[in-house]
Amino acid sequence: MKDVRGNADEQKALAAAIYWKHLLENSRMPEFTIRKMERLARMNFRTIKKYLPLMQERGYVHFEGKMHRKTLVVNRLSSHRQQRNVDVSELDFSSFPTVLMGLRGFMLMGVQAAKDYVKWLLEHRHNPSPTEDFKSLDKKVRAYVRSGTINNPYAGYREYGISLKKMAGIVGCSVTQVQEIVDYTISRSWMVKHHNDRQFYMPHVNYYELEDFTFTTLNNAYKVLANTYTLSPTIHTAFFHTTTL
Repeated sequence: MKDVRGNADEQKALAAAIYWKHLLENSRMPEFTIRKMERLARMNFRTIKKYLPLMQERGYVHFEGKMHRKTLVVNRLSSHRQQRNVDVSELDFSSFPTVLMGLRGFMLMGVQAAKDYVKWLLEHRHNPSPTEDFKSLDKKVRAYVRSGTINNPYAGYREYGISLKKMAGIVGCSVTQVQEIVDYTISRSWMVKHHNDRQFYMPHVNYYELEDFTFTTLNNAYKVLANTYTLSPTIHTAFFHTTTL
Protein backbone atom coordinates (compact mmCIF):
# COMPACT_ATOMS: atom_id res chain seq x y z
CA MET A 1 0.00 0.00 0.00
CA LYS A 2 3.01 2.27 0.24
CA ASP A 3 2.86 2.69 -3.55
CA VAL A 4 -0.46 4.55 -3.37
CA ARG A 5 0.31 6.84 -0.43
CA GLY A 6 -0.43 10.49 -1.03
CA ASN A 7 -2.17 9.90 -4.37
CA ALA A 8 -5.98 9.83 -4.45
CA ASP A 9 -6.16 8.55 -8.04
CA GLU A 10 -3.86 5.62 -7.29
CA GLN A 11 -5.90 4.77 -4.20
CA LYS A 12 -9.18 4.81 -6.14
CA ALA A 13 -7.73 2.60 -8.88
CA LEU A 14 -6.53 0.04 -6.33
CA ALA A 15 -9.81 0.21 -4.37
CA ALA A 16 -11.78 -0.40 -7.58
CA ALA A 17 -9.60 -3.43 -8.40
CA ILE A 18 -10.11 -4.88 -4.91
CA TYR A 19 -13.85 -4.24 -5.14
CA TRP A 20 -14.20 -5.79 -8.60
CA LYS A 21 -12.12 -8.77 -7.52
CA HIS A 22 -14.65 -9.37 -4.76
CA LEU A 23 -17.68 -8.90 -7.04
CA LEU A 24 -16.69 -10.95 -10.08
CA GLU A 25 -16.93 -14.71 -10.23
CA ASN A 26 -13.46 -16.10 -10.99
CA SER A 27 -12.32 -12.46 -11.25
CA ARG A 28 -13.71 -12.25 -14.78
CA MET A 29 -16.45 -10.27 -16.57
CA PRO A 30 -17.24 -11.66 -20.05
CA GLU A 31 -18.41 -9.18 -22.70
CA PHE A 32 -17.28 -6.28 -20.59
CA THR A 33 -18.71 -2.82 -21.07
CA ILE A 34 -18.51 0.17 -18.78
CA ARG A 35 -22.31 0.23 -18.56
CA LYS A 36 -22.34 -3.42 -17.48
CA MET A 37 -19.79 -2.73 -14.74
CA GLU A 38 -21.69 0.41 -13.75
CA ARG A 39 -24.83 -1.66 -13.09
CA LEU A 40 -23.00 -4.46 -11.25
CA ALA A 41 -20.69 -2.34 -9.09
CA ARG A 42 -23.08 0.61 -8.70
CA MET A 43 -20.23 2.93 -9.61
CA ASN A 44 -20.48 6.12 -11.63
CA PHE A 45 -19.87 5.65 -15.37
CA ARG A 46 -17.34 8.48 -15.48
CA THR A 47 -15.47 7.09 -12.47
CA ILE A 48 -15.02 3.71 -14.17
CA LYS A 49 -14.01 5.34 -17.45
CA LYS A 50 -11.49 7.57 -15.67
CA TYR A 51 -9.73 4.91 -13.60
CA LEU A 52 -9.88 1.91 -15.93
CA PRO A 53 -6.79 3.01 -17.96
CA LEU A 54 -4.84 3.53 -14.72
CA MET A 55 -5.93 0.10 -13.49
CA GLN A 56 -4.60 -1.41 -16.73
CA GLU A 57 -1.38 0.59 -16.48
CA ARG A 58 -0.75 -0.63 -12.93
CA GLY A 59 -1.43 -4.23 -13.90
CA TYR A 60 -4.56 -4.59 -11.79
CA VAL A 61 -6.69 -5.66 -14.76
CA HIS A 62 -6.31 -6.79 -18.36
CA PHE A 63 -8.56 -7.73 -21.27
CA GLU A 64 -8.85 -10.95 -23.21
CA GLY A 65 -10.67 -11.55 -26.50
CA LYS A 66 -11.73 -9.37 -29.40
CA MET A 67 -12.95 -5.80 -29.37
CA HIS A 68 -16.71 -6.37 -28.94
CA ARG A 69 -16.46 -9.55 -26.88
CA LYS A 70 -13.75 -8.52 -24.47
CA THR A 71 -13.44 -10.24 -21.09
CA LEU A 72 -12.21 -8.13 -18.21
CA VAL A 73 -9.86 -10.04 -15.94
CA VAL A 74 -8.81 -8.73 -12.52
CA ASN A 75 -5.25 -9.87 -11.97
CA ARG A 76 -3.67 -11.26 -8.84
CA LEU A 77 -3.28 -8.33 -6.45
CA SER A 78 -1.08 -9.99 -3.83
CA SER A 79 2.69 -10.11 -3.90
CA HIS A 80 4.70 -13.33 -4.03
CA ARG A 81 6.56 -11.94 -1.00
CA GLN A 82 4.27 -12.76 1.90
CA GLN A 83 5.57 -10.00 4.17
CA ARG A 84 4.36 -7.36 1.70
CA ASN A 85 0.74 -8.52 1.77
CA VAL A 86 -2.19 -7.41 3.90
CA ASP A 87 -5.32 -9.44 4.60
CA VAL A 88 -8.19 -7.22 3.42
CA SER A 89 -11.04 -9.55 4.36
CA GLU A 90 -12.13 -7.06 7.06
CA LEU A 91 -13.07 -4.49 4.42
CA ASP A 92 -16.74 -3.64 3.89
CA PHE A 93 -17.42 -4.76 0.31
CA SER A 94 -20.95 -3.36 0.18
CA SER A 95 -19.90 -0.48 -2.09
CA PHE A 96 -16.93 1.17 -3.78
CA PRO A 97 -16.88 4.11 -1.29
CA THR A 98 -16.70 1.74 1.72
CA VAL A 99 -13.85 -0.20 0.12
CA LEU A 100 -12.00 3.06 -0.58
CA MET A 101 -12.57 4.33 2.95
CA GLY A 102 -11.37 1.01 4.38
CA LEU A 103 -8.32 0.98 2.13
CA ARG A 104 -7.32 4.43 3.33
CA GLY A 105 -7.91 3.30 6.91
CA PHE A 106 -5.59 0.36 6.29
CA MET A 107 -2.93 2.77 5.01
CA LEU A 108 -3.00 4.63 8.32
CA MET A 109 -3.15 1.46 10.39
CA GLY A 110 -0.18 0.12 8.44
CA VAL A 111 1.90 2.97 9.86
CA GLN A 112 0.87 1.99 13.40
CA ALA A 113 1.53 -1.69 12.66
CA ALA A 114 5.05 -0.79 11.53
CA LYS A 115 5.62 1.20 14.72
CA ASP A 116 4.35 -1.73 16.78
CA TYR A 117 6.75 -4.04 14.96
CA VAL A 118 9.71 -1.76 15.73
CA LYS A 119 8.65 -1.72 19.38
CA TRP A 120 8.43 -5.53 19.42
CA LEU A 121 11.81 -5.79 17.70
CA LEU A 122 13.58 -3.56 20.23
CA GLU A 123 11.98 -5.28 23.21
CA HIS A 124 12.87 -8.76 21.97
CA ARG A 125 16.38 -7.70 20.97
CA HIS A 126 17.01 -6.54 24.54
CA ASN A 127 15.45 -9.63 26.04
CA PRO A 128 15.15 -12.45 23.49
CA SER A 129 13.35 -15.64 24.40
CA PRO A 130 15.22 -18.98 24.25
CA THR A 131 13.60 -19.73 20.88
CA GLU A 132 14.57 -16.41 19.26
CA ASP A 133 17.76 -15.80 17.31
CA PHE A 134 19.50 -12.73 18.76
CA LYS A 135 21.71 -12.28 15.69
CA SER A 136 18.67 -12.20 13.42
CA LEU A 137 16.90 -9.66 15.65
CA ASP A 138 20.05 -7.54 15.90
CA LYS A 139 20.46 -7.58 12.12
CA LYS A 140 16.92 -6.27 11.64
CA VAL A 141 17.43 -3.54 14.25
CA ARG A 142 20.66 -2.41 12.57
CA ALA A 143 18.83 -2.22 9.24
CA TYR A 144 16.27 0.12 10.82
CA VAL A 145 19.10 2.21 12.29
CA ARG A 146 20.67 2.60 8.83
CA SER A 147 17.31 3.66 7.36
CA GLY A 148 16.85 6.24 10.13
CA THR A 149 13.74 4.57 11.59
CA ILE A 150 15.54 3.87 14.86
CA ASN A 151 17.91 6.48 16.28
CA ASN A 152 19.24 4.71 19.35
CA PRO A 153 18.99 0.89 19.30
CA TYR A 154 20.00 0.72 22.97
CA ALA A 155 17.22 2.98 24.25
CA GLY A 156 13.75 1.73 25.05
CA TYR A 157 10.92 2.34 22.61
CA ARG A 158 8.97 5.56 23.07
CA GLU A 159 5.57 6.15 21.46
CA TYR A 160 5.20 9.73 20.20
CA GLY A 161 1.84 9.21 18.54
CA ILE A 162 0.85 10.48 15.13
CA SER A 163 -0.83 13.77 14.34
CA LEU A 164 -3.77 14.28 12.00
CA LYS A 165 -1.56 16.52 9.86
CA LYS A 166 0.92 13.71 9.35
CA MET A 167 -1.88 11.25 8.63
CA ALA A 168 -3.28 13.64 6.04
CA GLY A 169 0.13 13.71 4.35
CA ILE A 170 0.22 9.91 4.24
CA VAL A 171 -3.19 9.63 2.61
CA GLY A 172 -2.89 12.80 0.57
CA CYS A 173 -6.05 14.51 1.76
CA SER A 174 -7.18 17.29 4.06
CA VAL A 175 -7.12 17.09 7.86
CA THR A 176 -10.93 17.07 7.84
CA GLN A 177 -11.01 14.09 5.48
CA VAL A 178 -8.40 12.15 7.44
CA GLN A 179 -10.41 12.74 10.63
CA GLU A 180 -13.33 11.02 8.89
CA ILE A 181 -11.06 8.08 8.01
CA VAL A 182 -9.83 7.79 11.61
CA ASP A 183 -13.42 7.96 12.90
CA TYR A 184 -14.37 5.22 10.43
CA THR A 185 -11.61 2.87 11.59
CA ILE A 186 -12.64 3.48 15.20
CA SER A 187 -16.32 2.85 14.41
CA ARG A 188 -15.31 -0.46 12.82
CA SER A 189 -13.41 -1.38 16.03
CA TRP A 190 -10.21 -1.66 14.02
CA MET A 191 -8.36 0.91 16.09
CA VAL A 192 -8.64 2.60 19.49
CA LYS A 193 -7.59 6.23 19.98
CA HIS A 194 -5.83 7.39 23.15
CA HIS A 195 -5.76 11.10 23.96
CA ASN A 196 -2.51 12.53 25.30
CA ASP A 197 -3.54 15.75 27.01
CA ARG A 198 -1.37 16.62 30.00
CA GLN A 199 -2.45 18.98 32.75
CA PHE A 200 -0.03 20.91 35.00
CA TYR A 201 -1.17 22.79 38.07
CA MET A 202 0.10 26.38 37.94
CA PRO A 203 -1.64 28.69 40.41
CA HIS A 204 -2.61 32.09 38.98
CA VAL A 205 -1.21 31.41 35.48
CA ASN A 206 -4.42 33.18 34.43
CA TYR A 207 -4.54 32.30 30.68
CA TYR A 208 -1.03 33.61 30.10
CA GLU A 209 0.67 32.15 27.01
CA LEU A 210 3.55 29.88 27.97
CA GLU A 211 6.23 28.43 25.73
CA ASP A 212 5.95 24.63 25.30
CA PHE A 213 2.34 24.63 26.47
CA THR A 214 -0.71 24.50 24.20
CA PHE A 215 -2.92 26.68 26.36
CA THR A 216 -3.54 27.78 29.94
CA THR A 217 -6.53 28.45 32.17
CA LEU A 218 -6.86 30.25 35.49
CA ASN A 219 -4.74 27.77 37.46
CA ASN A 220 -3.59 25.13 34.96
CA ALA A 221 -1.39 24.75 31.92
CA TYR A 222 -2.00 22.08 29.27
CA LYS A 223 0.05 20.23 26.70
CA VAL A 224 -1.98 18.65 23.91
CA LEU A 225 0.21 15.97 22.32
CA ALA A 226 -0.43 13.78 19.30
CA ASN A 227 -2.89 10.97 19.86
CA THR A 228 -1.65 7.41 20.08
CA TYR A 229 -3.47 4.40 18.69
CA THR A 230 -3.87 0.71 19.42
CA LEU A 231 -4.81 -1.76 16.72
CA SER A 232 -7.32 -4.52 17.35
CA PRO A 233 -5.84 -8.06 17.39
CA THR A 234 -7.68 -8.89 14.16
CA ILE A 235 -6.26 -5.90 12.29
CA HIS A 236 -2.80 -6.31 13.77
CA THR A 237 -2.76 -9.89 12.51
CA ALA A 238 -3.98 -8.76 9.07
CA PHE A 239 -0.65 -7.09 8.39
CA PHE A 240 1.20 -10.40 8.79
CA HIS A 241 -1.06 -12.64 6.71
CA THR A 242 -1.24 -13.22 3.00
CA THR A 243 -4.23 -11.79 1.15
CA THR A 244 -6.15 -14.18 -1.08
CA LEU A 245 -6.90 -11.54 -3.70
